[in-house]
Amino acid sequence: MPRVSFVTLGCKVNQYETERLQRGFEEQGFEVVEPGFAADVCVVNSCSVTTEAERKSRSALRRLQRSNPEALLVLTGCYPEMLRRLGQELDPHALVVPNRDKLNTLRYVSEARPDLLAEACPASTARPDAHRTRAVVKVQDGCNLNCTYCSIPFTRPAPTSRPPAEIVDEVAGLAAAGCPEVVLAGICIGLYGVDQPDCPCDLVGLIERLGAIAGGPRLRLSSIEPVHVTGSLLEAMACGGRLCPHLHLPLQSGSSRVLRAMGRPYDSDAFVRLCRLARAVVPGVGLTTDIMVGFPGETEEDFTETGRVVREAAFHRAHIFRYSVRPGTHAAEMADQVPAQVKDDRAHRLAELAGRLQAEQATAAWGTEHEVAVEPAPGGPGRLMGYTGNYLRVRFAGDAALVGSLARARITGGSGAVLEAVLV
Repeated sequence: MPRVSFVTLGCKVNQYETERLQRGFEEQGFEVVEPGFAADVCVVNSCSVTTEAERKSRSALRRLQRSNPEALLVLTGCYPEMLRRLGQELDPHALVVPNRDKLNTLRYVSEARPDLLAEACPASTARPDAHRTRAVVKVQDGCNLNCTYCSIPFTRPAPTSRPPAEIVDEVAGLAAAGCPEVVLAGICIGLYGVDQPDCPCDLVGLIERLGAIAGGPRLRLSSIEPVHVTGSLLEAMACGGRLCPHLHLPLQSGSSRVLRAMGRPYDSDAFVRLCRLARAVVPGVGLTTDIMVGFPGETEEDFTETGRVVREAAFHRAHIFRYSVRPGTHAAEMADQVPAQVKDDRAHRLAELAGRLQAEQATAAWGTEHEVAVEPAPGGPGRLMGYTGNYLRVRFAGDAALVGSLARARITGGSGAVLEAVLV
């Protein structure tokens, strides 16, 4: 039986696509093994959203070349798309599969190495999904917002939505397999449906269809642009249905001047108003974010404004990252590139602020009760953990039979990334 391994970098969409590829290879008789083990095919599903992501993609490819010198190396994802756009040489040792054709990777492999398919023994029936506490379902691909720092429009351009009936069928299958939570993912999820004029189903309409699945899982949105959070979406969260009360809103900067330079379609005051509206309409909503430091021309005053907005928004959690030059973007040509040591200093100071706010939000949650999607936790038998609907990570004692279910728990303490709770 031929063997295949996968390395996945980047976003939830990449994670979803890798899972689809794994199932396809297994159905054709391949054994999926962990990276580093002997394999006949090694697939790197890469990312290029930052310089660091590209570095990790290259490193993964080199590592697999060393550990499996006779294997067929396959490179897909956004990194080779960026190289192609910039006219740079692709890795001569790898079979490159374009992003638009990623789900047909098995066909590329069969053409390059027909001997492997001859050795494989296709499964007579499709393998059912492994039981998971949380599954990612891709509903949309592509982005046309054209933020001045972002390379995604180069690598995943025109927005494309999956047909709603196809998504409903997939989520219904996950529900039948016992999955308690599904994360709806996309490159720009708020654009869902804009490319389907003959099927007028926007994101809220899709959520309504998924919520109507008998015995269906609870639903969580991945990152969504602030301008795509509508009143109807907030109402869908507030109505007590299956949509988790959690919004991941990428702020990027709290300076309106920097936001204009970034090409972001909102200012800092509008962002703060949205956070206040979300809390008013959806009591207890969890707000998380992405924040960039060191965008070209960012001054200390701009950075101070970011701190102000972070405090006013009172995020549960913030992912802070340094601006990374993306060749071909408008921001790459801007003057006043911020020195690396200044970026590091600002990232450190902002992380300290975000950590204090996270601790305050955690303390405010003591005594509250939540439905938790239960997972096993480190520490041996009887230790469980999971996420609440509003995206607080909690750990508690309980029977392992609860793994893969929704259980009610009360938060009893803690102020860090993981809080203490007890089952109720």
